[in-house]
Amino acid sequence: MNKKMEFAIISLVLVAGIILIPLGIAVFMHGEQPYRIIPGEPLKEAASAAGLSVCSETDIVRDIPGLTGDKSYVLSDECTAPSKTVTVEVLAFDSAESRDAAVRYYNSGTVGKSKSGGSLIVLGQYLIHVNGYNSDLFGRVAAELKKI
Repeated sequence: MNKKMEFAIISLVLVAGIILIPLGIAVFMHGEQPYRIIPGEPLKEAASAAGLSVCSETDIVRDIPGLTGDKSYVLSDECTAPSKTVTVEVLAFDSAESRDAAVRYYNSGTVGKSKSGGSLIVLGQYLIHVNGYNSDLFGRVAAELKKI
């Protein structure tokens, strides 16, 4: 081997180590959200515990593989004269594979084209999509969802 070949191999090993070691640590430390069946309606329970009301609840029909339920909720501090509202959509899936496939599909889109703004939260068999996720209303609900 000549000096250039040795330098190239050493450089390749160092670059691979710099990239793969932190990535491996992140994957093993974080892991996936486990698939578990959460009884009841966790969003309603979390909203109630946070002192918010469900102003409206709408069933949505979509053709997504493994989807067993899809509802849209409007949450507010006061439904008769709301000062702030947040729209939350809750999708229930029959398996971890179908739930994770929906997350991958959502993350592959571009905001404004095939993806709406907001954020996804994975909670057991549910995907919770939040519009207005930076509002203080949803911050209160998110804190209660973490307890579930």
